[in-house]
Amino acid sequence: FGGTSEGRKISETLSRNNLKVHVSVATDYGRQVLKENAFLKILEGRMDSSAMKELFRKENYDLVIDATHPFAKEVSENIKNNSSETNLPLIRFEREIKNLESKDLVYTENAIQCVDALLNTTGKILLTTGSKDLKVFCEKPELRERIIARVLPAMESLKLCYENNLEGKQIIAMQGPFSENMNINQIEEYGISVLVTKESGKVGGTDSKISASLKKGIKCIVIKKSSVGKTTDD
Repeated sequence: FGGTSEGRKISETLSRNNLKVHVSVATDYGRQVLKENAFLKILEGRMDSSAMKELFRKENYDLVIDATHPFAKEVSENIKNNSSETNLPLIRFEREIKNLESKDLVYTENAIQCVDALLNTTGKILLTTGSKDLKVFCEKPELRERIIARVLPAMESLKLCYENNLEGKQIIAMQGPFSENMNINQIEEYGISVLVTKESGKVGGTDSKISASLKKGIKCIVIKKSSVGKTTDD
């Protein structure tokens, strides 16, 4: 189960070693960054628990690897439960998370708490939490008008941006992760005062977002990984 840079690297490495791999990705964008070959097959589309269980039984896999995003808690729970029920060995790939501290670095338990923190700030917000959380951040007009949302260049992501009443000038559609210099350039270009990210580890670009924010002397708000599943967002 992929949809992440780790999932892509793992599946490509296995296929290069002539091991047959099925890679499950949720969207067409996830398919675009992979390439099928004689040993690698892409399964596109979100699966609920019953569809996952049926897949495991039908394909008779030898091993399941969960390389989904650290915040995809529901998916990981379904993978874990269905692997157990069908007696399949499971490997969960975990990203290393660093705990950093600074007066300009704020950790929140969930997206709702993050919104409360943002309401006590001023200036433009670089929102790098992905498109699924946009509804939470865009509900209040006074907050929505300050947002610059950086999302994946996928139709699904752009659709969610417009559904939540963001204008084109408020959207950066680019594939990450981004270097510290790229983050600094965007902070300067858009006049950002606050950067918001998820605690997604170095691979997810969190470290470079934090370091860029601290170098530019702006506030960085981080939604903690341990809080996944406590809110209405992913």
